[in-house]
Amino acid sequence: MRGVLPLLAFARAEPDSAYFYCGNYVGLYTARIGNVPVPVSHYSSLLAAVEQSVCSSSAVGSTLSIVHGSEAAESWKSDGTAVLGGVVFLGTGIPRSFWRPENDPLRPKSLSFIGELDGVSRVTRVGEDLFHGREDKNHVVIVNGGNHFGIMDEQDAIDKSGDLKSEISQQDFISQFQLAFDAFLQNLDSNTQK
Repeated sequence: MRGVLPLLAFARAEPDSAYFYCGNYVGLYTARIGNVPVPVSHYSSLLAAVEQSVCSSSAVGSTLSIVHGSEAAESWKSDGTAVLGGVVFLGTGIPRSFWRPENDPLRPKSLSFIGELDGVSRVTRVGEDLFHGREDKNHVVIVNGGNHFGIMDEQDAIDKSGDLKSEISQQDFISQFQLAFDAFLQNLDSNTQK
């Protein structure tokens, strides 16, 4: 299902898929293999967890983006939703351009969620999110034993050559994601993030 809020009418890019869960907009930017987006069907379990968490929170009318990987982050960066709620980065962090002082008003409230086996450079980028986001109270989670695609369904259909094999199950990865996402939503709901 594709959908766009009226606030996004002037956006230059759209998510790969968009959802409305209990009055909240969730845009999904899937991982890319080469320049090809991974099919949305690979995110069914993750989206079910997101829906459960969003509908259990007190958030209403929020705009959330879920962004998987650095290529998807580049697409998300140009869509105009950065200042409208929160963003969850899977396997990557906030694009560096948001750390420039002139972009402070655009800096999103974020949760960076990455597996420790996702690669040294990606884990280092998430470390930058932790360092730069101290005043913003951004959430940063590095999952022991997780890899870049471990949160996705139908993993056998994805060419993961060169990736380290996840040491935890998809269910464990999603359970850890949901705990982090629930805390992130609570922080958004309570307005403790600035």
